[in-house]
Amino acid sequence: MNYTYKKVGWSIKVFFSEEDFHKKETWQLRDSATWFSLKDQSISTLKGLADPFLIVKDEKVHLFFEAIVDKKGEIWSAEFFKNRIVNPKPVLVEDFHLSFPNVFKYDDSFYMLPESNEDSSVRLYKAAQFPNSWELVKTLHAGNRFVDTIFLQQNDIFYWFTYDIDMEKSRLFYSDSLTSEWNEHPVSPFNSNRNGGSFIFFDDKIVRPVQISEEGYGEGLRLSKIENINLQVLEESDFINPFLTKSLPFDLDGTHHISIVDYLGDKLIATDGKNNNFYSILKN
Repeated sequence: MNYTYKKVGWSIKVFFSEEDFHKKETWQLRDSATWFSLKDQSISTLKGLADPFLIVKDEKVHLFFEAIVDKKGEIWSAEFFKNRIVNPKPVLVEDFHLSFPNVFKYDDSFYMLPESNEDSSVRLYKAAQFPNSWELVKTLHAGNRFVDTIFLQQNDIFYWFTYDIDMEKSRLFYSDSLTSEWNEHPVSPFNSNRNGGSFIFFDDKIVRPVQISEEGYGEGLRLSKIENINLQVLEESDFINPFLTKSLPFDLDGTHHISIVDYLGDKLIATDGKNNNFYSILKN
């Protein structure tokens, strides 16, 4: 009988860069967190950390992420303080799996758009007390297994990019406000590019990070630039393909997410991947 080794669990790494984020050679590792490094939690129940989102509020950096607890995703937050990920804790737990905690600020309030496909819904939450307490505002869409939903606001129109698990296609919707009814865009469904984080804005560019999944999940990320979008048209082009893979300086196999914020004049970058030092043994 033959045996093979398989990496288990997921981890998060935070980098610092004085240069533009797409110059990967300038990235410097600041800290990493894995399911075995959160010492206040039992290793027997916590099995992975993924989908990091960075948010700056009152000059403090907050990190939101998926924590896999007993095989079910929960939304946790932590602080990034003195180049360390500290004080991790659950902030949103439902009876169903949650991941991809897309946290954003809108009209002076903080909202979260997590992935909740196990509930066949896209749910919008608002911070009752940031970052620890969240209340459901509205179910924006129901009846489909959508994952990793992000939006782009252009000319008073909200464009919703999501991925349909059953169709295995990206879909695009639009609405005239954050909470109003979704209408499917004429180009939808348009490809099989699952989102790998929220939109990135720099140098007058609008960039959508998308996952590379040609042979399996977590092969890396590429950057897709929005060339034109309106109620009739969506035009994208490759900005960088591939962008993140398991090559250095990341040393993360299974990368499928990125988040970037400006902080004190520089860039903080968070990404995820499989643990490189924990394996399970599989029988062939």
